Amino acid sequence: MSRQKRPKSVQKLGHIPCKFTVMAGGAIIGGLVAASRPSRPHPRTLALACIGWGAVILLTGIAPNLWTACIALVFVGYGSITFNSTAKTTLQLASRPELRGRVMALWAMAWGGGSVIGAPLVGWAAEEFGSRWGLMIGGAPHDPSRPHHAALPPPSRPHPPAGPDPGLITAPTPCKRTPCPSPDSTPSRP
Repeated sequence: MSRQKRPKSVQKLGHIPCKFTVMAGGAIIGGLVAASRPSRPHPRTLALACIGWGAVILLTGIAPNLWTACIALVFVGYGSITFNSTAKTTLQLASRPELRGRVMALWAMAWGGGSVIGAPLVGWAAEEFGSRWGLMIGGAPHDPSRPHHAALPPPSRPHPPAGPDPGLITAPTPCKRTPCPSPDSTPSRP
């Protein structure tokens, strides 16, 4: 296999498969860390994940060589999964149970719908000015100069009412049976 020459279409890829592999490794680590969180995410966690993810994307854009970019891409993958899982968890826990599906549908539309406008612009910038500019434009919305988001207070939620959750399905309680009236004891109608 090493003696065969690679096709030109594969040669054009260069180091891209290596970069995707490194980023996927970071995403796996991010997924494991996000899944091991025992409690509800704090808004500060969401803000820091957003800022950190954007900062690492910007650092990847200005990386001086391939090895530095690969190291930064591990954290890009980690930040991607951390931000997405934290944001989705926050949205689902903050919305009412009967509206969670609708809220997540809006999230999916906003997340995917932004690509319709953003992807062609970033693609054009990357083609005109270089791939580094595509990464830097992609990391810019996560502007790390807005740390005031990290100081958000915890969400205030009303305490749940005492007793069972009204949305919880429970087994029916046995009803008290009364003996059937005998035919002789039926009340007569006036």
